[in-house]
Amino acid sequence: MFLKSLCSGLARHWPTIPQSMLVVWGLTWLLIEPSAFFFPFAKTLAETYAPEVVGGSSLVAIIYSILATKDPIQIHFPIKTTTTEVWIRFGDLFEADGHVVIAVNEFFDSEIGRPVAPSSVHGQFITRVLGGNANRFNADVDRSLDGTASDIVDRPEGRPRRYPLGTTAILHEGRRKYFLFALTKTDPVTCEANADVPQMWSALLKLWDCVRVEANGERVCMPLIGAGLARINLEPTHLLRLALLSLLVQTRSRTITSQIEIVLHKSLIGRIDLRAVRDDWR
Repeated sequence: MFLKSLCSGLARHWPTIPQSMLVVWGLTWLLIEPSAFFFPFAKTLAETYAPEVVGGSSLVAIIYSILATKDPIQIHFPIKTTTTEVWIRFGDLFEADGHVVIAVNEFFDSEIGRPVAPSSVHGQFITRVLGGNANRFNADVDRSLDGTASDIVDRPEGRPRRYPLGTTAILHEGRRKYFLFALTKTDPVTCEANADVPQMWSALLKLWDCVRVEANGERVCMPLIGAGLARINLEPTHLLRLALLSLLVQTRSRTITSQIEIVLHKSLIGRIDLRAVRDDWR
């Protein structure tokens, strides 16, 4: 991850390298010049080892300037005028410490392969957290959504009960809660899922209403919503900003929780500039 973030930072910020090198050379001169003025032996040393000083400071300047371009893999900032703090990092959502948000389709499907892609966060939840137990998933979802408005759809495969977008089921695993919220419409025949920006916005606002009540102010972790099979036609950076904007709107209305962590998949390193995101929210 370090090498990938370093390469993406170099590609994005290479014009800043000369400026960073000048910083190191300036600091070196700032140390040598006063020392040589006040201490004659320091001047003698600087003159004697001038090639080594120049070479060493140049090497340090090059290393520093390259490392300074490295993209951060984690940022942190408060949402202004609120008590909520946001962390954004690259990593594994299922290794995060806190409750977890997962986007699913409107049927809350459970069969891995079709209609639930094994590579999706939805699919990974079933395989990694529930051990691939689709029956347990179905029972927990039905229990959580008992009494929730829905309609029955005749489908060749998958669960038949369809819920409004934004509907959120809460599944428990130890002390952790998993907030599964309906984000995508799903074709009853092909099982192809899709969503658009207005649908995503509406679903997120409903999700935050549920999290506000059920998270008890504790840390809540989420992936980059809409980046996978939801087929929302936005760049990852815009998806991230949309999620953050929904947080801002809901948090300023009434606090959702004290800490929100957005965990980005490692494949997004180089596609999302966390430095720019941090600067936007300072």
